[in-house]
Amino acid sequence: MRKTTLNNTAAGGAGEAEVTEEQRAGFAEARAACLNALEALTAHAWWSERQDRHGAWMALQKAATE
Repeated sequence: MRKTTLNNTAAGGAGEAEVTEEQRAGFAEARAACLNALEALTAHAWWSERQDRHGAWMALQKAATE
């Protein structure tokens, strides 16, 4: 088992916390889901109609956070 520690004073008495294999697997699963969602978003045909892709991305982010 690979031991990973987080240097965070809030993580425990000694300022370190171990990341379990279960947590590592959960992170990998969540990361894969995010990458799949991002790929689906960026591959959408809507983007091909945008002249300013960066501006469109920024507007989309703004709308998502309002």
